[in-house]
Amino acid sequence: MYHIAFMTDTGSQRSLELRFIQIYFWTYWLQNINTTYLNLYLKKASGLTGTQIGILSSVLFAAGIFLTPLIGLRFDHSRNRPRFLSMLAILAGASFCAYALPVPWYALIPVGVAFACGWLPVVPLTDSLANTPEVTAASPRGYGGYRRWGTIGFALAGALSGWLTGNVGLWSFFPLYVFCALVVAWYVRGIPGRVAAGPHQPGSRVPAPRDILDLLKQKNFRRFLGIVLVASVGGSACYTFRSIYLSSIGIPDSVIGYMWALIIPGELVCFTLATKWRERWGAGPLVTAGLVVNGLRWILLSFVNVPLLYAVEILHGVGFALYWPAAVNFVQTEAPPRLRGTAQILFFSTAAGIGNAIGAVVGGRIFDVYGPKPVLWFGGTLFIIGGVMQALFVKHAPPRQPFGEGALGGAPSSDVARR
Repeated sequence: MYHIAFMTDTGSQRSLELRFIQIYFWTYWLQNINTTYLNLYLKKASGLTGTQIGILSSVLFAAGIFLTPLIGLRFDHSRNRPRFLSMLAILAGASFCAYALPVPWYALIPVGVAFACGWLPVVPLTDSLANTPEVTAASPRGYGGYRRWGTIGFALAGALSGWLTGNVGLWSFFPLYVFCALVVAWYVRGIPGRVAAGPHQPGSRVPAPRDILDLLKQKNFRRFLGIVLVASVGGSACYTFRSIYLSSIGIPDSVIGYMWALIIPGELVCFTLATKWRERWGAGPLVTAGLVVNGLRWILLSFVNVPLLYAVEILHGVGFALYWPAAVNFVQTEAPPRLRGTAQILFFSTAAGIGNAIGAVVGGRIFDVYGPKPVLWFGGTLFIIGGVMQALFVKHAPPRQPFGEGALGGAPSSDVARR
């Protein structure tokens, strides 16, 4: 009987691991397609100016600032989290396609609001589920074991969408995006109820908007969000005009997509070893190193051409994969269990959203007045400043902490969490 029970438990863990691998794999197809080709489409096919593109991007992120924390609260109290998350993925696919409508640019503003409500919460809410003890334990590499499959999906999405745009046309990434959104919705909806159930007990208080203020009152968490904001201003400016810059120096549209394959080596290594590195050095040094490497990547990108340009792009995978798992873990440990989805959204959609909105507008103005290279200098410098500020002002748990119940499922370190 023990043997049968063990095999059943092992099979259940493997099934859970494969489901989250699929979720991350297909979710990052959505991330790549949006990041790589939407603004390029708006520039080339719709004829929008840099300022107009910046305004539309800022609308997307501004909507995320005000609306996605409320979506996070609703998710944290939902009785069917998988269905809730699958509906967000479907909304993301439908609203994304609306960007292709032949309407004046300002008519796309409500499209950006809808897309923000659908797309922006998907990644942080998935991260909040993937960092629960049961899901983490199902993968030998913990959270990084899942997230590295997002890297593979991201790169493959770049290759396929690059081929489609080069051989079919820029419009072809819209149906591809819808397909991927439906696949994500399908896999998310099948997450087992025991994993997706909220932490609420009978009689416990329902999360309310005031809980957002309680999280923001935590000094250490608030400092971290401020640094995320600074770095996100730089990241948004750079990412908004990355494809446009590469196109301006003669990189074909299809190659712009293929270039995402260059992130695979760095991200696979860093995500695979993320837990081991965090236990050895702590999350703080990893967050700092990731931000600084990202900043250097953007600045160097403005000075090099092929083939050195390809070598510089490899730094993107290293910088991001050093930063992201450590940052997600920090947020998860700082928040009480009943508000972890909301806390991840405050990190991903709110603090980053404010920075992204500012960065898109400022980057648009810099692009129109000075051209694309100063945009990269501006953004890269802010990344480095954010890394230095993080090292100076944010307190992290000491290294060699276990990545499991004590780190993710036990008592968090914050004053808010102990309430």
